[in-house]
Amino acid sequence: SQGCVAAFTSRGAAMPPKSRHSGDGGDGDAATVVSPAVRDALVALAAGLTELNLSGKALTEHDVRALARALKTNSSLKSLDLSCNGLSVDSARVLAEALVINTTLQSLSLNGNEVGTDGACALA
Repeated sequence: SQGCVAAFTSRGAAMPPKSRHSGDGGDGDAATVVSPAVRDALVALAAGLTELNLSGKALTEHDVRALARALKTNSSLKSLDLSCNGLSVDSARVLAEALVINTTLQSLSLNGNEVGTDGACALA
């Protein structure tokens, strides 16, 4: 339904190259490819960041999984903008699982992605 999608907003930004980053084993991989933007964001989240804009950064499924793992233990982030990244319904579901645990995040922007009604409703 349209009601699930209506809460999302959008912004734009440049697209960074990808880099190799040691994973924490959450996906079963010894190393996971994450973008420099996500790598930097994970460091900032650990330092208590309250707002994070990753709109238009061409995030991958690995990026979203890394962010979701961080969200499960983060208690400072209140606003997360992931708009215009081409994220799928699967990415929305991964985020939804993390947000069952995270009670701090108040605003999640996913406009301009491919999450569809199923993904939006999983997050609702």
